[in-house]
Amino acid sequence: LAGQGEFRLLSDASISTMESDLTSGLVQTFRPVSVADDWSYGLGLWCEHTAADGCSSVSSAGAYGTYPWVDRETGTYGVVVTLGNVLQVMPHARRLRAMAGSLGALEP
Repeated sequence: LAGQGEFRLLSDASISTMESDLTSGLVQTFRPVSVADDWSYGLGLWCEHTAADGCSSVSSAGAYGTYPWVDRETGTYGVVVTLGNVLQVMPHARRLRAMAGSLGALEP
């Protein structure tokens, strides 16, 4: 997700595909308890908020407590890395994310 002149692992097209809503029109028989009802699933991540050009906020909480997110609305992103049950970790990870969002994007 880096800008021009920086090393990138994924192309814009790959990121756009990952962040496409692939599930909202499907019957879902299972949703993790840490996922809100209005989130849709892309390719390996949850689309929390949808904008005209794709997901404006994405995350992908791991079963053992890792929580990466990108929030284009606040200009923040990060990864919380812990070792614990996702149900134990998520409230703390979401608070840390909210704190980062309230600070806004930091200038490089």
